Amino acid sequence: MKRFVVNIFFLILSLNILAQADTAFKFIRTIKGDIENFAVDDLDNIYLLNSRNQLKKLNANGDSVAIFNDVKRFGKAWSIDVSNPL
Repeated sequence: MKRFVVNIFFLILSLNILAQADTAFKFIRTIKGDIENFAVDDLDNIYLLNSRNQLKKLNANGDSVAIFNDVKRFGKAWSIDVSNPL
């Protein structure tokens, strides 16, 4: 009986841990295209970098917010720093 109670306790504990999984990122959609790199910031904005050095920003709903073409004049972009979204 004691073993049964311990097993039920661990089952409830593990289900509680699984229920608290991080669900902040709600964008469930496939993005197709010429994408070489991407990053997601703390506000759930998605930044896509294609092979032509064009940086595209998508909001949390997947809508295009901005396109940055000016990164081309500084050379080939190889990383995206989204540590401070503001």
